[in-house]
Amino acid sequence: SQYYQFEITTFGWYNIDVLIENVDGVKKSELFVRVQGTYQERISISLIIPSAKINVQGGKANNGDYAFYEKSGSIPLPQNRKAYILAVTESSGTLAYAVQEFITTEKQTLSMELKIATKEEFSKAVKRIEIDGLSIKVGDSKNATEIRKADKAIEQLNKEAQNIERYKPKNCDCDCGSELLPVEAPKKIATLSADSAIMIPIENTNDY
Repeated sequence: SQYYQFEITTFGWYNIDVLIENVDGVKKSELFVRVQGTYQERISISLIIPSAKINVQGGKANNGDYAFYEKSGSIPLPQNRKAYILAVTESSGTLAYAVQEFITTEKQTLSMELKIATKEEFSKAVKRIEIDGLSIKVGDSKNATEIRKADKAIEQLNKEAQNIERYKPKNCDCDCGSELLPVEAPKKIATLSADSAIMIPIENTNDY
């Protein structure tokens, strides 16, 4: 992220590995998350299971969706537990996110779509999954102010360049630089004799 910094504090929480060690009620499962809509690039996505204090980062699966343990979608999960998928991204300086609640089962594919939000809207939405020891916050990145100023300056320069392009003469190469085109001497010049008042062509000259 360029403009925003996401901070997830998980004091006393665990990665998914803790569920492999013969925890009661855990079954080998399959979980995919499919992201749809406009915002699909540079997504940070997490699986959160509050009752087991599990928070695990996801990544791209073999089928192009997102998975959280193996790329095949395989994952050990406690069954019939409330869980959440949190996905966030930044696109052109805009924050977009999605939070989806679901109940864990042995095999499921979830679909979600990220929407634009302000920092305040995001903070309000994630408060429902901020349970003891878990805190999710968003703030401006360290150099957000300078980056915004630079981006605005670049945007203005691009607009000015587009305006200049519109006023260029059509069918004319205006990028010739400082090169001078050669000028040919005229082949034929018509002149008037004082005595006879007739037009006399002059040799080795141009046609104008």
